[in-house]
Formats: sequence, C-alpha cells, structure tokens
Amino acid sequence: MEKRKSRLFAVLLMAVFMMTSVFSVPANAYAAEETKKVNIETESKTENSITLKVEKGYEYAIQIVKEDKPDWKWAEASQYIEDQNTHEIVKVTFSELEANREYVFGKRAKGNTEGEVLTEIIKTEVEKTETPAPKTTESTTEATTKATEPATESTEPAIESTESATKSTEPATESTEPATESSTESTKASSESKDEVKTTEETEPALNGEKPTKAPAKNQPSAQDVAPPAGSKESESKESESKESESKKETEAALLETAAAAPVKPEVESRTDTEVRLKVVEGQEYALLSDGKAGTWNDTGVFSDLKPDTEYSFVTRMKYDPSKAQESVMSEAAAVYTKGAAAAAPAAPGIAKRTETSISLAPLENGEYGISETGEIFAWQGSPEFTGLKAGTEYQFKTRIKYDSETAMESIASDSIMYQTLVPFEGSTVTGVVMDGSYVSGTKLTAAAVGNGMDNVNPVEGDSRWVPRTWNWGQKAFNSWKDNYTIPFTLVEVGNYRLSVDFEREDYTGGAWKASGEVKTYTIPFKVTAAPVTQYTITATSNGNGTINPQGNITAEQGKDYTFTFTPNNGYKVSKVYVDGYEVKAENNKYTFKAINANHTISVTFEQARKIDSPKTGDNMKTTPAIVLLVVSAALLLGVFVYGRKKNK
Repeated sequence: MEKRKSRLFAVLLMAVFMMTSVFSVPANAYAAEETKKVNIETESKTENSITLKVEKGYEYAIQIVKEDKPDWKWAEASQYIEDQNTHEIVKVTFSELEANREYVFGKRAKGNTEGEVLTEIIKTEVEKTETPAPKTTESTTEATTKATEPATESTEPAIESTESATKSTEPATESTEPATESSTESTKASSESKDEVKTTEETEPALNGEKPTKAPAKNQPSAQDVAPPAGSKESESKESESKESESKKETEAALLETAAAAPVKPEVESRTDTEVRLKVVEGQEYALLSDGKAGTWNDTGVFSDLKPDTEYSFVTRMKYDPSKAQESVMSEAAAVYTKGAAAAAPAAPGIAKRTETSISLAPLENGEYGISETGEIFAWQGSPEFTGLKAGTEYQFKTRIKYDSETAMESIASDSIMYQTLVPFEGSTVTGVVMDGSYVSGTKLTAAAVGNGMDNVNPVEGDSRWVPRTWNWGQKAFNSWKDNYTIPFTLVEVGNYRLSVDFEREDYTGGAWKASGEVKTYTIPFKVTAAPVTQYTITATSNGNGTINPQGNITAEQGKDYTFTFTPNNGYKVSKVYVDGYEVKAENNKYTFKAINANHTISVTFEQARKIDSPKTGDNMKTTPAIVLLVVSAALLLGVFVYGRKKNK
C-alpha cells in the first residue's frame, strides 16, 4: 500500500513538473519580449500620421519603395518640431499615411550616412466609420454577418453556414419589411466601408512620387481567399451593394461644392542640380508629375533629391477640404530643368609672369581666374592677366571651369595659391650727392647706393629686391664699393658731372637670392664750380751777392702754386733759405709754395764759393794768365834741354 502511495505521489510530482515547464516557456518569452528595448518611441499617431519622439543627435526616416527596392526617405527640417521653452527638437511627424497600416521607421546618428539604421514597425490608427444602429435584432445579426465577411480561409465554412441559415430564413426576412430595410442599410454601410478601403489602397500616399513601404500585414487574407463564388447570392448581393455605394457616392459628390478652377501654372523661384523651389502662392499646393500623375502635394513648393540636368514637370492646384468641396483642378504643367552638376576643381594655378603692377597666371583651357587680397572674397574674370595691382603686395589666386549660371551649378574652385607683385625700382636711391647740386672745387663727398627691398632681412619665397651693381661718371664703369655700397671722392676740376648707379633685381627662390638679369639705372646730375678767389701776399728778399725771382711783395691767389728761383753772383752760392722765418731746404736753387691759403715770407742769403789772394796795388796783370805763361815757358825750356843732349850723343 505504501509503495502504491509513493508511486502515485511520484507521478503527481512529474505531472506538476511537466506543466510547470510547459507554462514557463511562454512566460519567459513574454518576459524577453517585455524587456526588449524599443529603438524608436512613438509620441502620438492618428489614422494618417505618426509622430515619433526625437532622441538628441539622431535623424529619422520612413522606409519607401524606390525603383522597386526598399530605401529610406529622411525627414526634412520642416517635419521636425521644437520645444517652445527649450527650443530643442523633440519630435518628428510623418503624415499622409494610410490608416490601420504598419510602416517601418528608422533612425541613425546625424551626419553618419554609413552608420547603422535602427528600425521600428509602427501602425497607424484604425479609420473611424459611422455605422447606422440596427432596428431589430434580426436585421442587426444579418448586417453583422454581411459586414464581417470572412477574413481567413478557416472562416469559409462559417460563412457558408451563415449563408445557408440566411437561405432557410428567407421567407421570414421577406415578410418582415423593417428588418429587410435595416439589413439593406447595414449592407450599404458595409459596402461603403469596403469601397473606402479599396480607394485608400488604390490611392496609397506617396513621398515625392515614392511609395512608403508597408510592414507585412498580420492575418490579412488575399482577395482570392475571400472572393465569393461567381453566381452565388452572396456575389449578387455584393454587386448590388457596390452599385448602391457608387450611387451614394455620386449623390454625395453632387452635394459637395464645385471643384476650384485650375490656377496658372507654377513659376520657378530657384533651382539647383538636385532641388527646385517654386514660387508659393497663398491658398495653393504643388506636386511633381510622374507618368502624368501628380505625386504628393505640399504647400512649400520645394522638391529635393532630384537628378542633375533633368527635366521635371510641376503642377499646382487650389487647396480644398474633401468634406466640403470636390478635388481642385490641376494647373497646366510647368517644365523645369535642374541645373547640371558643378564641374570638378582644377589644380591651383601656376604663374607665367609678374611685374610691379601685374601678375599673369598660367592659362587653363575653358577656365576662369579669381583674385583676392584677403582670401575671403574672390573676383573672377576670363583673362589670366591681372593688372593695376599694388607693387610688392601679396595676392591669392584660384581657378575654376567656366559655367553658365542658367544651366549649371557654380564650378568648384581650385585651392588658392599666393603670388606677390615685384618690389618697385622706385625707392632705390643714391645718397650723399644732391640731385642737380652744385659743389665748390676741392669738396670731398661720399655717395651711398641703397636698393629698394634691401632692408628685407627675413625673405620668403617670391620676395624681390634691387641691389647696386656698378657706378660710373659717364665714361668708365666701376664695380668697386666701400662698406655698405659707398663711393668716397674729391671734387677737383670745374665742370658738369653725372653719377650713375646700376641696380639689378634679385628674386628669392629656392631659399636664396638669385639675379634676374633686369637692370635699372639711377642717375644724379651735378656740377663743380671754382672756389671764390682770395688773395694773399708773399714777400721775397735776398742779402745781395745774388737775386731772388720774383722779388718784393707778390700777390698770390688762394689755392694756386708759386715758385721762387735763387741766382747767386759769380763766385757765390746759395747759403740759406728762410720761409716764414724758418730755414727750409731748396733744391736746384728753387722753392715752391703749394695751394696758397695764407700770407708768407721768403728770404735767401748767398756766400762765396772759395777764397783767393788779393793782387798787389798797381799790378793790373791778371794772375791766371801769368801762371799759364809760366807753365808754358818751363815746358819749352825742358824740351830744348832734352833735344840738346840727344844731339851731343
């Protein structure tokens, strides 16, 4: 007995365990579903719109069908809504959707076009329809049966069964007129509801001509699944309902206001290669035609994501309230071409030539050229030569391909490059000598040549300067300079002169100054005049026994040289010469005063050349002839004596 109880208890435990296992799986799945993180939160939704909560740093889109492929249509700025207090974007609205349909929404980080798109499926609200209240229970049942046609294949037997029941109670239905009328009205309401759904499906909302992707409908039967058999009473009933619905629509349309007349075709306000903006007229809305049909209507007149250099047709109509008026008539279509895409940027321009006031760039085929002194705003022209520039000034240059602003977008400009006009020769000077100056003979001067740009101690690529090379007085050129390009000289001869200095331009390139070969000359004309005449006196004297020439008081002019000659008497010689009281040496019995600039004195003394005995008183014979005669006589006597001895032998 105890064994049987133990076995029974074990079986019960096993059963409890199995039941717990079975029910725990859905519970766990439900918990997992509950903890699943929602990628996109819904703020609110209606039958034809869904508003999403915006997470900071993200942008939102709805999935559409583009060229038979799913794609994303990202919300425009006008769809985002700001908080009035914080002015931060808090939500985004997608409108013109279909009621009771699921749509796929996505979000991604702003600016990250290649990033992951997080998705969420959200369904719009069910469309609200008014159904007439049934008059009797019987008619209500019949209306309910017809309005709720089978949704799945599994309900077909129930439908057939209901149809059978309807047939069996046909006489009662015919005899009860109020119930039949009620059933008919209910049938009409059901038919109208179906027609509205059908119309909604046919006129599915579009975004710029593109259809939003619907999420797969759950448990939705196809038309074939719910189509009644041909020739059946149900089929005939549906045909009757359809005719009644169309008749009702025609009646309702007749009661609406007449459709507004077509306005004039829209005008273009602006256009780019991917966007067209139409001029907005109050009370009108605009659409893009595709295959002759209007796409989504908007009142902004802005159409984006278009193709470059492509023709599009746009229409407009008056806004209307579908509940009060018939659909407005569309205007005549306006054909608009988008502009061609911008041409790619060429390379930065090279330089062909430059002067002190102009820069010529290397030519670019079908190009145009821009210049800017600040680098902010560029002035464009068709010629690569820029004239009337400031000397020694840097400018920035760009190039781009020529374009027609009416048919194409502005071409993309190249990178900018900087070029500098040459330093002008003006400013190079020669100092120390006055232009057209007059100088007195004997003046000493020092001329200095200074080239423009020589004070540039920190040169950069493209700088220029002028450097002195040679100088001359009008005949021979010299390239010898003293320190800092100076020329010391003394003016002597009276006359007109021209001091010329040749300067050569040097350019700083490759980290060094290099001669360009361009030479310019700076010339200074001036003259030298004689100094004012100042007279001085030279007093010349001698002590006798000779003369000094010139002698006496001689008038001398300043700056001139004067020479005095000493002539001693026979037997005398120059002894001493004194100038201004000081003994000086005289050469060849002469003395010269050079560049007289003061009064002077000069005196000379003579002395005998040698001493001789004085002759006796009364003796008038000259001493020298007597001596000569004596010598001759002695010679004759000696000759006679020598001859006599030779003869005696």
